[in-house]
Amino acid sequence: MAVALLLTCFSLNLYLTGISWFLQIIHFPLFERVGPNQFHDYHRTFSQRKQFLILIPSLAAIACAAILLWIQPWGTNMLLIKANFGLTALAMGASIVLVQPLHKILASHGYSDKAIRQLTRVNWVRTAAWTAGSLMIILTVFNIIIRHTG
Repeated sequence: MAVALLLTCFSLNLYLTGISWFLQIIHFPLFERVGPNQFHDYHRTFSQRKQFLILIPSLAAIACAAILLWIQPWGTNMLLIKANFGLTALAMGASIVLVQPLHKILASHGYSDKAIRQLTRVNWVRTAAWTAGSLMIILTVFNIIIRHTG
């Protein structure tokens, strides 16, 4: 059970790190290329479709990180588990406090150079948190492999 949970957390972290980098480097900067006339429909479609790709995996990742904290699997470095939980919570908090308000502005007011630039800038918090959280989970898995094979 603990191994399956750890591998699930590992997969979710790596997946969300990839999604975050994609949003950061490709998707959000392309918002500026859509243009004011098509932006409302484009953003609405993005917002509807992201639920399955971003929201559900993010909720699963925070639940997974919390369960790892609670069960404290044997052979894991709890400092890495705690760091992963904190970074996952930071990524989720950044989504709620920094990113979502800008999406609401874009949804209600339409195209805004300022809001798009802010969105791209504040998403770095989420991208950095997912990336660092993934590093914690990778180190956790490597730690367990080394202990069991050494």
